[in-house]
Amino acid sequence: MLAHLLRPSALAMLAFGLLAAAGTAAAQGTPDRRAGAYGGATYGGMTAAVPAVPAAPPAAAPPVAVPKAPPIAIEPTYAAPPPMEVARQQSLYDRWGIAVTLGGGPEGFASPSNTGTDTGGGWNVRATIGTKSLLGFEASYFGSAQPIDALGLDPNAVLLGNGLQGSMRLNLTRQYDVGLFLLGGMAWRHYSLSNVDTNTSDVTDSDNVLELPIGAGVQYVYRGFLFDARAGYRFTQYGNMMATASNSDMSRWGVQGNIGYQF
Repeated sequence: MLAHLLRPSALAMLAFGLLAAAGTAAAQGTPDRRAGAYGGATYGGMTAAVPAVPAAPPAAAPPVAVPKAPPIAIEPTYAAPPPMEVARQQSLYDRWGIAVTLGGGPEGFASPSNTGTDTGGGWNVRATIGTKSLLGFEASYFGSAQPIDALGLDPNAVLLGNGLQGSMRLNLTRQYDVGLFLLGGMAWRHYSLSNVDTNTSDVTDSDNVLELPIGAGVQYVYRGFLFDARAGYRFTQYGNMMATASNSDMSRWGVQGNIGYQF
């Protein structure tokens, strides 16, 4: 009897299970797409629109301190002179100064009374190396002529002198247009009588003497042209031309003006 009672119940439960399965299948086959439907998008529903929230701007990075580079010292540049100018600056002419001059002036013996002479004139041709440097050298040819009067000589007799001289030169001012200088050196002079037909005096016809000249002068240079004026004194040795004159009597003084060109 119990079996009769359980059989209808079992059938009823089977039928209920079949109905539930069919309802679930129908629900899954046609999902409800209303917003907020059960199951959401997973089971066919639509998710409700969520308002977009604006993204916050990125935070600005703090400025990075860039160390300053130390200042770079820029040395001034100078344009190099042309090669010919450099060679010119290193030439002998610019470093030393070379000049050629000629000139003359009055001169005479230290003792005119003992030599029987008057003041005469002198001339010279000179080459100088070192018009701009501290020390220089001068080489020159010089000459002189002056009247001479002695018993037994023709009244028109002239005492001629010709010689060569070498001198060291000390420039007190260098590389300037106006310069002062001192001189000292050695010279040889040959004396001879001119305009003499007969000579019965105590003056010999010729003589050779040694001279030690000293002097001082000033020069001026303008566009290469050189002008100088100098005064000097010549100490004489081996003077035997005149019986009445000693070496000191035959020492000479002179003043000259010269013109030339400085290379």
